[in-house]
Amino acid sequence: MNQTQQLIIEYDRVYNKYVKKNGPMSSFTFYLNRFRILLEYAQMHNLQVNTSTFTNTLDHIQLCLSMVCDIRKNRRDIQNKNEEVIRITDSIDRTLYSYSQNIYNLELEDDWKIHSNQIESLNKHTINMIKPLMTYLYAISENENIFIYSKPLSAYEWFLLDHFDQKRVRHPHLVVQDSLCAYCAGEMILYHTDDRYFIYLDNKSGHYLPNLDALIVAQSIFNKRLNIDKNNIILVDYDSASITYAS
Repeated sequence: MNQTQQLIIEYDRVYNKYVKKNGPMSSFTFYLNRFRILLEYAQMHNLQVNTSTFTNTLDHIQLCLSMVCDIRKNRRDIQNKNEEVIRITDSIDRTLYSYSQNIYNLELEDDWKIHSNQIESLNKHTINMIKPLMTYLYAISENENIFIYSKPLSAYEWFLLDHFDQKRVRHPHLVVQDSLCAYCAGEMILYHTDDRYFIYLDNKSGHYLPNLDALIVAQSIFNKRLNIDKNNIILVDYDSASITYAS
């Protein structure tokens, strides 16, 4: 058994322990799954991974678990009201998710001033600034620009920000310089090994509520903008936790 297989077993152990205690629908099951998915992908494609980095990430997640008893988040029930998001069909039949300008002005506009200097456009020239296995918020604007919040966060830091900082950056902040419309929004993790990148993308956005079709659009735009093979872009739907690989 190699080190990657051993790590997958350890992630399974922590995951099963937490699910048994608190149930399957929680932020942490999703955090644990995303790193396990990356490990499985590396195993499937015989990629070399830095096992110490994955081990440190698991340690961070377990530290978060020790801080809370039970956190369950259903984004559709808790984070948003459906009327905040309007769905628009573009000229080639893709869905654009439009966030309410009135609600943005009322609830989010002031916080944009805090975060605006850390919002960056991601392209094949700036991808090298991404730190591996750190969680980044991303959103794809109406103009197909990929914007990220450039401050990298570990699983532990992201947990604290997600649950305790009410002035944290939100997905509409990322795209507002183009418009409040987004093709997709969520969280991403990038890993680089064997002279190639592979990316984990999900649609965990309570402000836009993008579906699995939006993730497939995101995959195509990431492929075009970053020149990353679609086969190296892993899609994970937040609501169903289903995993999609390029065919």
